[in-house]
Amino acid sequence: ATYIRQLKPAFNAPYSGDNSLLPGRETGHSGSFTAFLGYRPWAGGELHFNPEVIQLGVFSGLHGLGGLTNSEQQKTSGRKPKSYRARAFLRQTVGFGGGQDAVESSALQLAGMVDRRRLVVTVGNVSVLDLFDNNAYAHDPRTQFLNWSFLAHGSYDYVGDARGYTNGAALEYYHDDWAVRVGRFMGPRESNGLALDSRLSIHHGDQVEMEHSHTLHDQPGKVRILAFRNREKMGNFADAIAFAQASGGVPDVGNVRRDNIKVGFGVNIEQSLRSDIGVFARASWADGKSETYSFTEIENSISAGVAVKGDGWGRAKDTLGLAVAQNGLNK
Repeated sequence: ATYIRQLKPAFNAPYSGDNSLLPGRETGHSGSFTAFLGYRPWAGGELHFNPEVIQLGVFSGLHGLGGLTNSEQQKTSGRKPKSYRARAFLRQTVGFGGGQDAVESSALQLAGMVDRRRLVVTVGNVSVLDLFDNNAYAHDPRTQFLNWSFLAHGSYDYVGDARGYTNGAALEYYHDDWAVRVGRFMGPRESNGLALDSRLSIHHGDQVEMEHSHTLHDQPGKVRILAFRNREKMGNFADAIAFAQASGGVPDVGNVRRDNIKVGFGVNIEQSLRSDIGVFARASWADGKSETYSFTEIENSISAGVAVKGDGWGRAKDTLGLAVAQNGLNK
């Protein structure tokens, strides 16, 4: 269970519109409750099921910011608590030797030993971010930074419903210090919609990621390179402008939706400096030719930060973090 409450003081704004962050004082909150249930039916197999309840009060109807201030907030929930299935998936691991590593129990992982060379297959109802663009210091809003800019690459329009979940499959291959992941997942039928488009051969989100683990001055670190390609029925900005010039009125991507492709990439770095201090950085870019379909209105982003565990003040489970992000839109 996680409860987050935020306050935005009033500020002066030269102009405001329907999609602006409102200049008046506002409070926002989120309350989320998730059960993480896992079961190992056979060797190498894991079944996971997560029922979830969420209740929200948001700033300005979630308008006006690309990097929204609370990653727990969703585009469909409100002040009335809603329950739903967040995840239900099968993970199968096939080992190929190379020594073994210990895996600790966590929210989406059962404890045990795994081969350093292995193939992992995940199929079912997940979040794309369960598998891609992980980072030890900036990935989980329940224990780390709250802003959407630190949840993932800002310009990573990863497919999912309005709650952030999807259906699909991914393959991961680990070979000593290297790992490569590929996945295809369903996007929503409509921009920011809740219903998913099950026609995976027609509309989908594809991603591939390469990861390398290393040590620097005896401290562990990782570098990840991600590329994504979405094929969805979305409006192209150039088409919207041309349509408005020909017919009059204000350009609107809703008038020109058709099958379009969006591509993007990102670099993700994490590095431990000491056992209790770590740093991270991300840089990402998307082509910006079409509307944002699932995540947020960011088309280029740079972020970086530091996290310090509480060992120095006698509270090892505490973390003190500081991070900054710069987000932008393409021309």
